[in-house]
Amino acid sequence: MNERESKIIDEIRSLCIEFTAESHNVIRIDDPNLSIIKSDISQYTSEIQIFFWKGDEFLDVIEFFIYSDGKPIATFEEISKYLKEEYERITLNDPKI
Repeated sequence: MNERESKIIDEIRSLCIEFTAESHNVIRIDDPNLSIIKSDISQYTSEIQIFFWKGDEFLDVIEFFIYSDGKPIATFEEISKYLKEEYERITLNDPKI
């Protein structure tokens, strides 16, 4: 994991904690999972996966490429925006939250 990936994961982790608390722990968002798809520097490709749960019930997963073929792809701002939209979509449909 490089510095950019680490920073993005730390920022996403903070958002996930905030959203989980906001839902009164009804919705759980797992710690972001980083997968290195290609490790060669010129082809370096990595992806973050974020899983949403309600108790033991799987709700959704969102995935973002951080790097693709050695080039930065998603920014924290882009991921954050989509993560917020997904959280709102999930919680809007649940009257317990």
